Amino acid sequence: MTNTNTPNAAPPPDPCDYSRGTWQCRGNGQLWDADSDGYDPDDNSEPCPGCNTLEYLQYAKEEAETTIDLSGIYGTSTGEDIWVTAVMIARKANPAGIAAALTVIGPVDTLVPDDSAQDGFRVVRHNEQDLAPGSASV
Repeated sequence: MTNTNTPNAAPPPDPCDYSRGTWQCRGNGQLWDADSDGYDPDDNSEPCPGCNTLEYLQYAKEEAETTIDLSGIYGTSTGEDIWVTAVMIARKANPAGIAAALTVIGPVDTLVPDDSAQDGFRVVRHNEQDLAPGSASV
């Protein structure tokens, strides 16, 4: 996902020192896995939640609105899980910039499996409360 020239909320501390596990910010708004065998300086597939908060949340929104049920080596998650976790990580990584990024993103319609629904899922809307002044919820 490429940045669409929208403001990226409040500037993070410079230089960005974000890390989570073996993932670290490269200093250009992108993460890389420091434990991997390869490093591609042109790989821009993992936005940093600390210094590239808006792009990080835009990526999470796209995943949350298109994923019903995801299984992997770390367990299973829904589109809603993806969004809630991304907001939590971004809020911790860039507390000064989260509100502005959420305002730009707007409502997020996450997907949750629901066997009783005609299509096998239901939509749960998030982020509307974050758009209200003084709000601190997901």
